[in-house]
Amino acid sequence: ILNKEVKNEMKLRKIILMLTFVLLICLTGCKKTMPYNARIINDNYEFNEEYIIENKTFGADSKDGHYIDDNTFPKERMIIINDETSFKNAFKTFEKIDFTKEMIVMHAFTTASNSEYELKNIKYNEKKLTIEYITKKTNGINPPNASKPDTKWLIVKLDSLDIDEVNFVFCA
Repeated sequence: ILNKEVKNEMKLRKIILMLTFVLLICLTGCKKTMPYNARIINDNYEFNEEYIIENKTFGADSKDGHYIDDNTFPKERMIIINDETSFKNAFKTFEKIDFTKEMIVMHAFTTASNSEYELKNIKYNEKKLTIEYITKKTNGINPPNASKPDTKWLIVKLDSLDIDEVNFVFCA
């Protein structure tokens, strides 16, 4: 009987150890997946130059030694790209996208920061998409990241949704 109790105790310890190991892996290595397979695109794309010029934001560097102070330029832009025509108008190069299944939403705003961002939360309700984002955490010391104010683009690729409006919300 003692031998049987020892074997059961060993099995229980192994199970607890395995569960602890799985929990530890998930807490340190499992990333929260975003709804609608949403992910930020940080590289491997290039805008058409005309698109960049046409979609500057108020306060951005105009590349001629001045900053855009013309009130016809908005402080931010929220853009939905869900068809090939809009896509070709915006991008010179971009990763493969199938508009029958996917779409792109973008937030353009003026900042002097070179920080990267990560998605925090996504809400989809009655043809309105709200994307919350935060500054990406870094390990160790953060180098200074200020530059001349310019239009920054936050580009999100996600599953195709029936939306009329997209809002980006920065969560400090």
